[in-house]
Amino acid sequence: MKKRPLTGEPRKTRQPFFINTLPRPTRERIRELRAEGKTWKEIEELSPTFSPKRLPHSTLQRWFDVNVEQKETANGRAEDEERLASLIAAKVAELLKPLLSGGTA
Repeated sequence: MKKRPLTGEPRKTRQPFFINTLPRPTRERIRELRAEGKTWKEIEELSPTFSPKRLPHSTLQRWFDVNVEQKETANGRAEDEERLASLIAAKVAELLKPLLSGGTA
């Protein structure tokens, strides 16, 4: 019998999280509870009240990390990169302005 991959180890086949198949209000409720400061264990215990079945805390934590925190981090980096690109473009335009107008720098 093959051993299952441990947390963090790559899987041979990528499978979607069960949580992604749940209705949007259920996923939003998970985010709300986490924002309220609930632990993953507490959210697991509350999950039968807003989900068709109990959601294991380990699945909740992995789903949140992959689908929420990592995407927010990536979006934050993209915004930082856009700001940096606009600052560089403005500085380049400022430096090129005298050259393009026929003057010397």
